[in-house]
Formats: sequence, C-alpha cells, structure tokens
Amino acid sequence: MRQFPLIRFLSPSFCLLLLASGLSLYFLVSAILGAIYNFSPVPFWDMWDGYLDFYLRLNGSNWSVWWEQNNEHRIILAKILFWLDFKLFGGGIVFLIICNYLLAFLAATMFAVILKAGIGNERFTRAHLIITAAVAALSLSWVQSENFLIGFQSQFFLAQSLPLVALYLLSRSADPVPGKNLTFALAAVSGVACAGTMANGVLALPCMTLVALVSKFSCRKILILTGLAIAIAILYFHGYHTPAQHGSPWFAIKDKTIEVLLFTLTYLGSPYFYAAKGSLLAAQLAGAILLLALFLFVVRVLSTRNYSALLFSLLGYEIYLVTTALITASGRTIFGIEYAVSSRYTTPALMAWCAMFVMLAIYYRGRPTIVYGVGVVALSLALSLLSRQSLALDRYNDYNFERLIAALALEMGVKDEPQILNSYYSVEHGLSLANQARHLQISIFANPLLVGTREKIGALYGQKSLPPCIGFIDNATPLSMDPRYLRISGWVYRPDTDTVPRKIMIVDEGGHIVGAALSGQQRSDIASSTKLVGFKGYIQVFDGSEHLMLVGSAPDCQLPLAASLPIAGKAG
Repeated sequence: MRQFPLIRFLSPSFCLLLLASGLSLYFLVSAILGAIYNFSPVPFWDMWDGYLDFYLRLNGSNWSVWWEQNNEHRIILAKILFWLDFKLFGGGIVFLIICNYLLAFLAATMFAVILKAGIGNERFTRAHLIITAAVAALSLSWVQSENFLIGFQSQFFLAQSLPLVALYLLSRSADPVPGKNLTFALAAVSGVACAGTMANGVLALPCMTLVALVSKFSCRKILILTGLAIAIAILYFHGYHTPAQHGSPWFAIKDKTIEVLLFTLTYLGSPYFYAAKGSLLAAQLAGAILLLALFLFVVRVLSTRNYSALLFSLLGYEIYLVTTALITASGRTIFGIEYAVSSRYTTPALMAWCAMFVMLAIYYRGRPTIVYGVGVVALSLALSLLSRQSLALDRYNDYNFERLIAALALEMGVKDEPQILNSYYSVEHGLSLANQARHLQISIFANPLLVGTREKIGALYGQKSLPPCIGFIDNATPLSMDPRYLRISGWVYRPDTDTVPRKIMIVDEGGHIVGAALSGQQRSDIASSTKLVGFKGYIQVFDGSEHLMLVGSAPDCQLPLAASLPIAGKAG
C-alpha cells in the first residue's frame, strides 16, 4: 500500500515533537517577558546585606567580605557578579537578572549536550528531541520565578548548573581522545569553583570522586579529586558558623527524622506541587517516586555492569541534588513542610527531574518505546505547569510598587517600618545602607525617580503654570516611628493625554516642596484606560491651614489639593 507523505508528516511522534517544541518556545518567550514585566530595580531582603552592603564594605577595601558567609553559604561566584553589576552598571540589577536567565539556559544546554553525547548522532530520534524540548521548557519554568526575578539568586542557578558542567567534563575526560587530561583539569577546576556557589557546592567534588571510582578512572585522578574534596571541605568550614535562625541539622535528622524525610520528599517533588494546584501530597508522592526510580536505576546499572562514565556523571548529579534536598531539610524543617515548596527551591528539584529524564533516555536508547514513554512523562510535567507559566505574562505587580515606595522612604530618610519591610527587614540598618548608597549614587538610589529627593524637600519649586491633572488623596497616615511625615496615598492622571505622572511632588502655598510620591499602583476603581494611576509617598506634617499643590512630572501636570487631608489613625 502506498504511504502518503502527509500521513508520515502528521505521525504521532511528529505531533508530539511539534507540541514539545512549541511548548519550549512558549516557556522561553514567556519567561523573558516575565522578567521584563516583573522587573524591580529595588534590592530585596538578603540583597541589602549580601549585595549592597557587600559592595559598600568592599569599596572600603575590606577584602574579607569575599569570604564571609551569607547565612550558611560562601557565595563567592555570585559576589563576582554583584561586583561586576556595580562596577559596570551602577548596581542596576538588570545584569544580574540576565545572568540568572543565562545560567538557566546553560543548564538546559548542558542537558541537551549530555543527551546527544549519550545517544550518538546515528541513534538520535524524534523521541530524544521531544525530551530535549521538554527539558528546556522545565529549565525555564516560571515555578522558579523567585530565582529569575531576584538578582541575588544567581547563586541558586550557579549551584545547580556548575556541578552539572563539572560532572560532564569529568565524564568526557574518560574518553580515550587527545586532550583528555586538559578536560580532566577543567573538570577539577569546575569542581573547586562549585564550592563558591552555595554550601551544597562543597558536595560536587565528593560526587565527582565517587563517579571517578565507579567509572574506573586511574588512581592518580581519583587521588587528585579526593585530595581536592578534602582540602576544599577543610577550607570551606574553617571559621564556619551555623546561622542562629536555622535549625541544627544533626538535631533535626536525629530527633525529627519523619519531618526531615517529608520535607525532602516535598522538596524533590515541588514541581508537582504546582502542577497539582498546591497539593503537598502530590509533591511528596512525586518525590518518593523520584527517589525510588533513582534507587532502582542504580541497582539496574550496577547489576548489568553498564559502566558508562557519562551515565555515572548523571547519577552523581542526582546524588548531589538529593543530598542537597536532605541537607536543606535538616536546616529548614523548623519553618514547616510548606517551606519546601518555596519558589527558589524548585530550581534544584526541576534539575533532578530533568537529569532523570535524560538519564533514562540514554540508558534505554536502544528501546524506542521506553524512550517515547520518558518523553511523554517529561512533556506531561511541562504541560501541567503551563497555567503557572502564564503568570509570567501578568503586567501588574503591586508588590514591586510597594518595594519601590519602600526605597522612596529610605531615600527620604522616613522611618516607615511597615513599608520598608516590603523590601528589607531592618529599618535602622536599611536607612544606614541607604545613606551610604545615596552618597555614592549607586543601586536604586541612582534611579532618576529617587535621586536627590531628600535634598528637594524644603527647596523652592520654580515651575508654575502646568496642564491640569485630576486625582485625589485617599488617605494620609501618621507614622509611629517618624512623626515628621504622613504617608499619603491616592490616584492621579492627566486627562487630556490619559497618562500618569511617574513622580509627584507636593508643594505648599509658599512654593516649597514638602512631600514626594511615586505612581504605578493598579487602581481598577478609577475610570481611566491607564490602570496604574495609584500613587503613594510622604508629606511633611503641617497644621492644615496651607493650600497644597500636587505637581506631576513625566508627563507634567498639576492639581490643587484640599487643605484638610483625610488623616487615618493616630501616631503611636
């Protein structure tokens, strides 16, 4: 019977490949758009200490800050990126976000390279292409949005991508080809560098040593890796201290064994928590399946004596990730099982699943039915995360707006604790860091929206006649920690152009600037096609007898304000 080309073209394998390719492209584009739509130039939480304070102290020639712990980690490689961001871009954070994406893309590329190397060109089929595309989609999944959007999180991507590179290079150094000693040297250097990512990076060299042992490397190479593993561990833990806010790992493993186990399973299965719309049980079952599959695979490989260095490198990587999950559980169980599904922890979990899919595809490369099955499972996981991926396209992020107002408070020197807590956990230390950063005009304090705002308070505002705005101040709240200011909020826009002034100054009847605010908050209750008309800021306390003027810029406009503001609450 004659076969029609169109029937071959529309075969199930081709349709699956088309779906996987389209899905990976969608995940890539949506993830990039997510960074654009949700970007915030304001340092967040640990960034104030590990990023801004690091650079400020380094600027004072305090070289010891390179080696200092950040929580339990020595994030040397991430600090290099931080230093570059300040030196080249003034601490704008955009460079760090780009690095996050490049490191995630590196992981996806490494899995594709490993799969291609393990299969060979002559055996590489559509099924393997489906797995490659599904793994690429998972590597860019928005469930790890916290790691994508916070510049400080390059350490998380480094801690997962660099060990994969090191183990792959180690496996390639086993090939009887010219330059294998150089490849081994590069693998060893990469293994050492892993210790500069996060605390779990110290595990990379022991895992590499294990892979070298089972892959029957020469005694000299095994001794080199063993020596490096011991030396790096001693160096890393010299002067090491356990953060007071974290639980004792040994106590947790000994006295809370069940909780640690559940945390570990939940951590490893966290992608399925999001796939199942928030089910911890689904995550725990998925984590258990991953561990069982890994155990059975190890038994299978060892029993059949399939001594492939490349395959063992993936096994070593899985051991690295599972051990990472266990160590994390031992220190974080005190925060509750729900902590295991935090967005930042999904990156190593996703890598564990991707490595499993690639490993199975390589091992069963001669059995196309099984390989297709692996591809379908990988594709199903990516498809189940599709609704989560759509969140990347949400253009309105009020939380980023609140962080920006926190930066405004720090720029103006206003002690507004509830607002500052949206960005940093310490008002006093935050103000101290802000003062230093303002002096150097770096980070968010070099942003045109903020720069020089504190100095403008009390200064004369020269410009007079401007087009009218319409708007209203909804609320003015006294600040218990700073009786000099009221926190104001409201809405404003320019009706003739239906645009919103980005920065707002409050001017008294004498022409002096007495307050400042920023717009960008979503207000669906205002009849404007531009929804980001809400603003928030600070105004000096006044006796209520003055006539005030709201003056907006970009676009320019002005609005007379009522002398009596709607004050909510009383200062404590």
